[in-house]
Amino acid sequence: MVQKPEVLLLDEPLAAIDTKLKSEIRSLLRQLNREGQTIVHVTHDFDEAISLANRIAIIHEGKIMQTGTPEEVFGSPRSEFVAHFVGIRNFFKANLTETDTGCIAELADGLRIVSTQKSGSGEGYLMIRGEYLTLSVENYESSARNNFTGQIIEVSGSRIGMDVIVDIGVPVHVSVSKESVQNLGLAEGKAVWVHFKASATSIVTK
Repeated sequence: MVQKPEVLLLDEPLAAIDTKLKSEIRSLLRQLNREGQTIVHVTHDFDEAISLANRIAIIHEGKIMQTGTPEEVFGSPRSEFVAHFVGIRNFFKANLTETDTGCIAELADGLRIVSTQKSGSGEGYLMIRGEYLTLSVENYESSARNNFTGQIIEVSGSRIGMDVIVDIGVPVHVSVSKESVQNLGLAEGKAVWVHFKASATSIVTK
């Protein structure tokens, strides 16, 4: 900074730094940027990218996969790699059929999912955030148009609670609280229902 660079290049500057110091350096970088310093910041850390960046480019195997604001990239990933990078585990190839109210996405083994998003017809991808899905031990009446029975494959901890993987024809990741795991007795091999609204889905066309 003493040399007043036109562009400050940083390659994972917050790696291997303790939490308190990391927070202080993040604040310093935000301040420098607000004061007009252009910063190119390389990181593998999702939280770091979303807290610091004005524009983001996701690079995989030497190719730029997607660019945009944090809201654009993290809210509407355009590929399976970007979806997984930003923490979206439910990202599936689909054959899309447009309807009057949205579309039908047909996944593997003929699994059909209703979406309110218009897509046109053809090949594309279906995306569902894990926090938009709910689990129940028995089926029940609700406004959700997508209701599937399946078997739990795995229950593990995640950054925001617990990650429950359920096989409904394809493996789907459901984000739940530790209390829900205990109250519903969620465990590997247990039969459950998965529910989500048609409006909870996002369609990405090729």
